[in-house]
Amino acid sequence: MQAEQTMNATTALPPSSFRVVRKDDKSRADVPFWDSITAGILCFGLVYLTFTDWLVEYFNQDIFVAISRFSRAILLGYFLYYLARTGFSFTRYGFRFGGMLFILAISLFVYALFDNHVLEGLYAYVRTLHWIIGIVVAYRLVRSGALTLEKLANAIRAIIVIAVVFTLFYMRTPAFETSYNASAYPLLYTLPLLLMRPKLGAKDLIFLAMAVLGIIVTVKRGAVLGLGASVLTYLVCAFYVTRSARHVTRLIMLSFVLLVAISATAAWRWERIQERTTDEKLLDPQKGGSGRFGLWRRIYYNWSSGDTTVILFGRGNRTHMFTHPNPKRIVHAHSDLFAFLHDQGLYGVLLLGLFHLSYLRILFPLLFRRDARAPSFAMGYVVLCCVNLYSGAFKDPNFLVFALLISYVAGTSAKPPARYFFLLNPPPDPPASEEVKAQALVHDPVS
Repeated sequence: MQAEQTMNATTALPPSSFRVVRKDDKSRADVPFWDSITAGILCFGLVYLTFTDWLVEYFNQDIFVAISRFSRAILLGYFLYYLARTGFSFTRYGFRFGGMLFILAISLFVYALFDNHVLEGLYAYVRTLHWIIGIVVAYRLVRSGALTLEKLANAIRAIIVIAVVFTLFYMRTPAFETSYNASAYPLLYTLPLLLMRPKLGAKDLIFLAMAVLGIIVTVKRGAVLGLGASVLTYLVCAFYVTRSARHVTRLIMLSFVLLVAISATAAWRWERIQERTTDEKLLDPQKGGSGRFGLWRRIYYNWSSGDTTVILFGRGNRTHMFTHPNPKRIVHAHSDLFAFLHDQGLYGVLLLGLFHLSYLRILFPLLFRRDARAPSFAMGYVVLCCVNLYSGAFKDPNFLVFALLISYVAGTSAKPPARYFFLLNPPPDPPASEEVKAQALVHDPVS
């Protein structure tokens, strides 16, 4: 009894004008109203932008392009306003990943200012800034308890439904076979967060099967390769982490669902798969990889043939887009690695490496502790490596869907001060009353 009184007295908090959120407390009453609104805007914004982006892809009309850009600008403006309220420091509230994001944001901004077409360069920069700021905002919402895994899962499910439905409609148009990737990569971004849930029910397996269908049906080789490698990584890490027979049974069931979804979709699109995998140009040094091999050779040669300044700091923002032999044709690197190498030189490769190193600093401790979040986060790293190498993600604002994985894992891994998560920008505590001090002194066994 005396020990219980001692614990209550020494952990008692003095009266305050703000509430605290216990790390293990899921009560909505403890979540700040403003953060709850922001979390809702973030989740709704992601779903809404997925819808507007598909309207642009499907109808290809200026009105939908304007709606999509305006909506994304509003969401970014709101993110910046939230940062103004909670602090512009990216590393605030223990976000160690934020330091790297700040360096990346500042570096790309400086390069954008020296773009040959400044306004176009700044527009491209804003597309990247959208997900950089989004990671920081989402992290703080996770820390405050406003952005939960359930909210993220609901948003992910809605994104999967929109992406798959539009993909199936898009298949009926002539533009589908030549489209860049339809929704293959956005769907790939959703899988790690969807599999993050500790208990995958029948509903989750259905959405998982839908996402797999939406990826494979596009027969985009890069996305399918990323799907296979990431799913294999997830299963290997999951068997490594799991410690009970019940979890092994669930993993076997999950593997079966994935196998059925992949096999059914592959059978449906088998003719197209054969066409894409038996293409004579598949490994051609110039035309292989849908022309990527030749493009990467030109980008590398154009960078390596420069002087010392070019080798170290690149040829300038977006200059890789003008490396085609036809000066009137604009190309995309389809690779963050080659784009950074050409535009920012070895400094750009260093930035990309720091991003991966920051990710691994979170992943390795999870694997070492056999944390339940490790399989999904390891799966996410494989997805990140794939898209950085042969697709390109950093210039895509939809990368925020994937980046939420970083925010959630970092936010739930950060150590709270003492036993509590304090709300963002709390006012200082008033001094403890004499009664509280006296009670703590009487019952403190050390005294």
